[in-house]
Amino acid sequence: MLHMQHLTKLLVLPLMVLVIISTATQAQDGKKKGRGGQGGQRGPGGRGSFGGGPGGFGGGGASMMGLLNNEKIQGILKVTDAQKTEMRDIAQASRSSFGGEAFRGLRDLPEEERRAKFEELRKKMEKSRTDAEKKIKGVLTDAQKDRLLGLIIQLEGSRALLNEDVAAKVGLDAEQKAIVKGALESSREGFGELFRGLRDLSEEERRAKFEELRKKMEDRRKKSDEEALAVLSPEQKKKFESLKGEAVEGLREALRGRRPGGTGGDRGRRPGGDNGGRPRRPGADSDL
Repeated sequence: MLHMQHLTKLLVLPLMVLVIISTATQAQDGKKKGRGGQGGQRGPGGRGSFGGGPGGFGGGGASMMGLLNNEKIQGILKVTDAQKTEMRDIAQASRSSFGGEAFRGLRDLPEEERRAKFEELRKKMEKSRTDAEKKIKGVLTDAQKDRLLGLIIQLEGSRALLNEDVAAKVGLDAEQKAIVKGALESSREGFGELFRGLRDLSEEERRAKFEELRKKMEDRRKKSDEEALAVLSPEQKKKFESLKGEAVEGLREALRGRRPGGTGGDRGRRPGGDNGGRPRRPGADSDL
């Protein structure tokens, strides 16, 4: 039986190569400029630019590939072996369009040229991934696609309105889309600066600061969610709620690879932190 893990690997691998090359080349620049200099800055787009940001199923935050790769989601959607095979073939064709030649010599280019080439490759890969996802959506039945949208809404709440397919189903016009986007994006503004310097704090101070930031982010997100939903008409709100479908218990935990209650994926981690004891950034797990 063909496994869906291959599907995600085939589409994500080229993006991982870009990230690795970018990290390696920027690390080299950092060594040349000295510790504490500007050489350690991230490449174009910053963290999460490749595959981690918007551009999932219909342009929303949740990745279609990430969801379809999960066995629980496959079971809910009743994805057949034939569909898995067809989607894997689409992913393979997408991957084959980016051979190793595209990346050769990238790290040897001057920084300005490398950034330009990096951006060119990023755009090509984004288009390739978008085209592949359109074809993969064509493999799913209408019922499967609607159910998948419902799961995205259950995971993301009002942020799912940024998803083009959800917005179309709800009937948002251009003005509403702009207002929703502005409201939801405002909840993240200014937090980048707040995270700077956290690694220089003691563990106890860092945990306290993370908790403080978590509460601030939660308050901001709650406010922005209310502002986004306020844009919808009563009929649109009803449609949005109906799209959710039957609630799935333990959905978020299943996608994180954990058992409900915090076990599974958290095994071996210190409370509130990652494997190395560093607290996780508030909201980082919610971007599924």
